[in-house]
Amino acid sequence: MCNSFRPDEDMKVKLAPFGTRDSCDEYPLFASYENTAHPDSSISDGSECAQLTAVQAPNPVNDLPADWKEVAEPGSPTGSELCVRPRIPAKLRFSV
Repeated sequence: MCNSFRPDEDMKVKLAPFGTRDSCDEYPLFASYENTAHPDSSISDGSECAQLTAVQAPNPVNDLPADWKEVAEPGSPTGSELCVRPRIPAKLRFSV
């Protein structure tokens, strides 16, 4: 699902002080048919999923979870997408 994912340069700069990077995650999880990695999936690429991106708070307080708790929908999701591909700081993704 993350094969076509490309890191965002602006997010890379904003995340550098936290010692982390921009990363891609997936929902639904691997075991579901809607995940592109599943052999029976009807989705060929994560770009077919609704896209979400974490957004830095307007007044960051140098606390990763607090500073990156909001999300935005770049583009215009239709609501008929079978999956969601979020862009999230790697430390938040791996620490859950």
